[in-house]
Amino acid sequence: MLFRESTKEFLESEGFAVKEAGSFDEAIEIGFKEVFDLYLLDINLGAKNGIELLRELRSFGDNKPVLMLTSHKSPKTATECFEGGCDDYIRKPCEPIELIARVKSKLRDSFGQKNSIVKLNDELIFDLDKKKVTNQNKDVDLSQKELELLSLLVRNKNSTVTIENIERELWPAAKEPSYGSIRVYINSIKKLIGKDSIVNIKGIGYRFEN
Repeated sequence: MLFRESTKEFLESEGFAVKEAGSFDEAIEIGFKEVFDLYLLDINLGAKNGIELLRELRSFGDNKPVLMLTSHKSPKTATECFEGGCDDYIRKPCEPIELIARVKSKLRDSFGQKNSIVKLNDELIFDLDKKKVTNQNKDVDLSQKELELLSLLVRNKNSTVTIENIERELWPAAKEPSYGSIRVYINSIKKLIGKDSIVNIKGIGYRFEN
């Protein structure tokens, strides 16, 4: 528990939004309620271990990056993690700076961006790693869904993101997607960064152009 709490605090100090779970069931419940960009899974989760949780996530079609954390030193354990679908494997104890570097690397790989800092217009900067928009170093107030949608569009710059893809990314399996809500979020983002920055591909989806 101490390691989990200290890891959460360090990640938050670096600007990341973090949700923690202390058990397999709690992690599954949170995973159904919210959308995440990356998972940090400890192998030791009580009755069911982190490898089982990893397999469960993959069986749901959740392909977000997964970093496994463990004090196990057996090569067999590492093999099981990678065969289960993890993207990286970190042995504890690890230096916080190394953990942050690996998290940022996997997020950049996932987002398809070499540079995590994106200029949205003459005033606004979007940090893809920390998923926040700033204006002259001051945070811009956006809802979680607006940030998730903006992140998805920016990661796929100059490519059309389908409505189906948006629904899959923004709404967990346990919740019904809402096309009306997507339009509201799109309009809100257009007001913020400029209406010409997002192109509506009628009946298909949206494209971010910058």
